[in-house]
Amino acid sequence: MPEFVATDGTVFTSRKEYRKYEMLTQYTFKERTGATLEKRPGTISGQPFDIADLRDCEVVLADWSDQVQIDDCHSCRIFVGACGESVFVRNCADCTLYVAAKQLRLRECERCVISLYSQTEPVIEMSSAIAFSAFAGGYAGQADHMRAAHLDPGINFWWGVFDFSDEAKTGANFEIHADQPLEPWFPFNIEGDDDAAASTATLQVVAQTAPGSAPLPSTLDDHAPHRATPPEAGAKSQATTAGTGGFQSFDIRAVSQTDAQRAVDAATTATTPPPPPGPPPDAPDAAAATPTPPAPPTSESTRAAVVPGDDPPVGGTWEPVRLGIRYTPMILAIQYKETPDADAVMQKDIVLGEIGEDDTSETVLAKIVADHAAFFDFRRKISKRQVLRLLGMLLDYHRGAAAPTS
Repeated sequence: MPEFVATDGTVFTSRKEYRKYEMLTQYTFKERTGATLEKRPGTISGQPFDIADLRDCEVVLADWSDQVQIDDCHSCRIFVGACGESVFVRNCADCTLYVAAKQLRLRECERCVISLYSQTEPVIEMSSAIAFSAFAGGYAGQADHMRAAHLDPGINFWWGVFDFSDEAKTGANFEIHADQPLEPWFPFNIEGDDDAAASTATLQVVAQTAPGSAPLPSTLDDHAPHRATPPEAGAKSQATTAGTGGFQSFDIRAVSQTDAQRAVDAATTATTPPPPPGPPPDAPDAAAATPTPPAPPTSESTRAAVVPGDDPPVGGTWEPVRLGIRYTPMILAIQYKETPDADAVMQKDIVLGEIGEDDTSETVLAKIVADHAAFFDFRRKISKRQVLRLLGMLLDYHRGAAAPTS
């Protein structure tokens, strides 16, 4: 029987129990009051991290992580050095946060001050009295950790806040402090500390960009996701709408959840294309070797739904080209074509199961992949990050945000 040895030497025969124990003992800070809690460089190394139920604590994560969740913290000071995906902050109050992440997402928070680096637009929901300023601070090794997390320190949209709870876009729930950054925080940069390998002047690696200094990702078209000028009038949107039930599809190259969300709104004026040939044979399985390609569709339908759990192969040159979601019922869809310009489309519809209060995009994706692994070739064909962002849109809607109209 295999044995799994935890960091502290505890031995397990169950991999599941071993991983649960490691997460709890090595990658979690919870249920503490008045404590100083630290993770120094090299102690997280890309693992997810949970912070929960803290009161009057100071927390430093001076390493890179895949995802960070911060729940039910009050009067805390928290530093997150480099997160390659989202930092989720929920039910927190009177906290000061220094966060460098792909995206920041707040829900049901109040009176929080945030020194922020965000590579895409920050998102808030059901929150109030939130103050944003550009990230100020750093530590020896942060530049390397940001590279490991695929973050570009020069691209910082800390100011591009999207508020799901403010349909009129009044900005009443948050403030942007462009000229009032927080006092810089340089963890471990203390005289005599062996880890303080650089002066504070060189530790500030994140750009403190000015509001409006670059076009927001949500304004960029799908053919030039990183260009420096806004799209011209009439430029192709990243989203298209089709049919009923709120189905939205997105080019496989869409760059952010907010990008996709706002593109949906813009897509409502798009011209409806003529009906292409219809239902293809059974849906694709990207993991199949080289079976005979399916015959092209012949009816007027643009999509072919496949019974959930039925994973037939796709052969020949069929490749995934778009990801889609439907809000009611909640569906994640993958569309395939033989060539980018082909009319014939094959589609795999995956119905999301029951969503729990503690579910995140990652946990929902894990459930989906467990049943439909053959459709998710994250190494070569489908962007895991984009799937996670679309699942985030569905979770936001499920938890109270209004779905875009089509």
